[in-house]
Amino acid sequence: MSENNTRVVHGIMALLEESAINNSNNAWTFKKEINYFNYLPYSVTICDRLNVPIRFEKAANNHRDACFITRVTYYIDSKEVISNIISQLEIQKTHNMNTAETDKFLKAIKERTAYRGKNQYVSISIDYKLTMATLDEIEEAYITDVDLYVTKIADTKMVLHPISSLGMQHDVVSCYTAAKKLVGMFIDLVDNENNIGDRYMYVANSLMKIRPRKDPTMRSGVYYNQVDNMDGNYKPCFNAEFYTFEEAAKKLGLYPNKEDAMTAGNPEVISRTKMQEMEHSLVDAKHSLEQSKIQLEKNKNEAKESELTLTRELTELKHQQQLAAMEVETLKKENLILKEKVEKEKVERVEKIEKTQEAREERKQERTEKYDERKTTRNDRYEERSSKRKDTSEIIKWIPAVILAAVGIFAWWKK
Repeated sequence: MSENNTRVVHGIMALLEESAINNSNNAWTFKKEINYFNYLPYSVTICDRLNVPIRFEKAANNHRDACFITRVTYYIDSKEVISNIISQLEIQKTHNMNTAETDKFLKAIKERTAYRGKNQYVSISIDYKLTMATLDEIEEAYITDVDLYVTKIADTKMVLHPISSLGMQHDVVSCYTAAKKLVGMFIDLVDNENNIGDRYMYVANSLMKIRPRKDPTMRSGVYYNQVDNMDGNYKPCFNAEFYTFEEAAKKLGLYPNKEDAMTAGNPEVISRTKMQEMEHSLVDAKHSLEQSKIQLEKNKNEAKESELTLTRELTELKHQQQLAAMEVETLKKENLILKEKVEKEKVERVEKIEKTQEAREERKQERTEKYDERKTTRNDRYEERSSKRKDTSEIIKWIPAVILAAVGIFAWWKK
């Protein structure tokens, strides 16, 4: 198993068609069978948790679906077992604990149980596929569904199942060296009784924390060894030296607290270290104080400049306010004058209108009087003429009588 390329993957699950086989001798009620098929164009090595590496040669013929298949087949010949499986899966489904794969399995076992008779058992085969594209990309993979490690590495000595005891130790080495850049040693803390906590170690000017783990296959203590091939492609050596936790503190500098790890458990060293740290802190504090003074003086100057600027701005603002007030007063006076002028013009217009109306009334009165005078004169003239005509008519009426009287008088006289 290489140190960087291993990836945890899920196989591509596929339910296969069932082949019914009679279980005539009733020797079993449940069986699980695993088969492996390599349809890749190259050989691969597989390893289970027992760390038994098995080499699979490449496929004899090109397969249209290039992959590595792990086929798991379940044989069930008991109605009680089938009912129990269905019941448990239904309970898991009710609590949203099922996956898509278990849902498929539940559906398949229900369908096939309904289809099969009482004298035939049920078989369900599931294929987990590791595709060539996936393996080409990551070189090696751990298929969690079937707890199987698959790799292209040909050297079976380098093949380790990641969940096995040796595989987990190898992972500790890989993670440790990758994180801390210390490619020269391997330290593993095993604490099955939960008696210790984290341990600290000061190496290469770096304080490291190492967490303990549990492993029932190992006794509690500290395991230490060195790593070959310092270029990073090393082979782990598992003949580790064993130390008790007390021995590890003395020989490896592995302590239960940071202070002891920093000073290798020597109080005088830690005192000197603290004194040096205090001196450095004092120098830093003085430097910070000087910087603070400089910054304070700079802030004061900036404050004074800001105050002067603010004073100028306030003076200018007051001047602007005064100008605005004067302008407002001027506008008020102009507005008052304009208002008085408008009122005056209004009064003058009213007076003019009134005078015009009076003149019109006078002219109208004059015209009326002249008209009445003419009318009176005309009426008098008409009355005078009428009277004259009447008088003339009266005279004319008397003329014949006068003539007759004159004739009579003349006639009388003549006699």
